[in-house]
Amino acid sequence: MKATQSFHSVSKFSIIKIFILLILTFLITTSCDLTDPKKDKPKPEGYQEDIPWPSLADSPWPMFHGDAQLTGRSRYRGPTQGVISNRIPASQMQAGISIGYNSIIYYTASGRLIASDYNGNKIWETWLASEISTTPLVGKDSTIYFSSGSLKRIYAVNTNGNIKWEYKSKTDIWNSTLGIDLEGNIYFLTNKTLTVLTHDGTFLWELYDERFLSGSDNGFSFSPDGETIYLHGYNVSLLAIDISSRKVKWTFGNRWLESGALVDNQGNIYIFPDSNPNEENYFYSLTPLGEIRWKFKHDENNFMFDNVEPAIDKEGNIYFGFNKLYSLDYFGKLRWKVDLEGSEIVSSVLVDNIGNIFIGTGGSNDTKIMSFNNAGVKNWEVIIFDERGLGSSAAISDNGSLLFPTFRSDNFYIIK
Repeated sequence: MKATQSFHSVSKFSIIKIFILLILTFLITTSCDLTDPKKDKPKPEGYQEDIPWPSLADSPWPMFHGDAQLTGRSRYRGPTQGVISNRIPASQMQAGISIGYNSIIYYTASGRLIASDYNGNKIWETWLASEISTTPLVGKDSTIYFSSGSLKRIYAVNTNGNIKWEYKSKTDIWNSTLGIDLEGNIYFLTNKTLTVLTHDGTFLWELYDERFLSGSDNGFSFSPDGETIYLHGYNVSLLAIDISSRKVKWTFGNRWLESGALVDNQGNIYIFPDSNPNEENYFYSLTPLGEIRWKFKHDENNFMFDNVEPAIDKEGNIYFGFNKLYSLDYFGKLRWKVDLEGSEIVSSVLVDNIGNIFIGTGGSNDTKIMSFNNAGVKNWEVIIFDERGLGSSAAISDNGSLLFPTFRSDNFYIIK
C-alpha cells in the first residue's frame, strides 16, 4: 500500500513538472518572436550598403575610387599602425591602383600595365610604350580595362597579361578612369565625346557635348539602377546622361568639376566643384532629378584641384576637403572639420568599414599620408620624402593595407 501511494505521488509530481516546463517553453519562444523590434531594428535613414554591380569583379578594390558609384568606401578595415611595410618600384606612375581576385594588384608605370602580389612581387607586365593615366578597371571575368593616352587606344587584357582586344580612337584618351555599366559596356571620354564600347571592344554609341570636361580628370559614376551616368562639366558642374535614350537629361551648376561625382544608395549625388575666392563656395548634395537636396558652405576659397573625390561611410557620413578635412552627416550638417595646417589634400578620400578616413596631402615634393577616425581624431600619419602625392585613388586591400600611388615618381607605397 505504501509503495502504491509513493508511485502515485511521484507520477503527480512528474506531471506537474512537465506542465511547468511546457509553460516556460511557451513563454520563452513567444518572447523571442521574430516580430520583436529588437531583432528587426530598422536601419537608420541614409544607411549605405554595397550596390550590386555584376559587371565588376567582386574583389577588394576593382576600379578607381572603389566602385561604380565612386563611394571611396571599403568593405574591409584599413591600416591601423601607420607604417610603411613595403615600397614598390613604379617609375612614372600616373594613375591609381586596383585589386582583382586572388589578392592581385594592378597598376601602371612607364607605359606598362603590371600585375603583382601584395608584397610587390611582379607576376607579369605588358609593355605599351606610352604614358598611361588610367586606373585599371577589373571586370567580373578578370579582364583588365584601361586607356593609353597618346596611343589613342582602349585595351582589354586577360589575367596572363595578354591583350584580348584594343579599340583605336581618333584622338588621345586621357581619362583617370573608365566607366562600366551593368551590362559590362565600357565608357570613355575624348574630345568632348562620350564613347561606349561593348565588353568585347565593339563600338556601341557615342554622344558629343561641348559641356563635357575632356582630359585626365574624368571620373564616371552611375546611378544605383544603372540607368544614368554622371559626368564632369566644363561650363556646367555636372551632366546626367540617360543611358537608354543616350541624351543629357539635366545639368547642374556653372563651375568646373574636376573630381568625380559620388552617388549613394538612395541615388543622391554629391559634388565638390572648384572654388571662386570672390563668391560663396558650396559642397552640394543633389537629388536624382538634379535638384539641390542640401548645400554646405565651406571655407575652401582656393580649391582648384583634380581627382580629390569625396567618400561616404556606411552610416551615410560624407568626407571631403582640401586645406581642411570636413565631415558632414547624411543631411548636410557639419559633424567636424580638421585644419590640415598648410597641407592640401591631393588624392581621393577613402573610408574603411569602421569609418576610418585616409587622405594623401602635400605639394610638389613631400607627401603626407594621414588617417583619422570617425570623430576626426588623427590615428597616424606617414611622411614620404621627395615623392609627389598623386591626384588619384589609392586602394584598401582585404589584408588591412593601404596601397598609395605617387605621381611621376619612382615608387608606390604599402601602408600597414
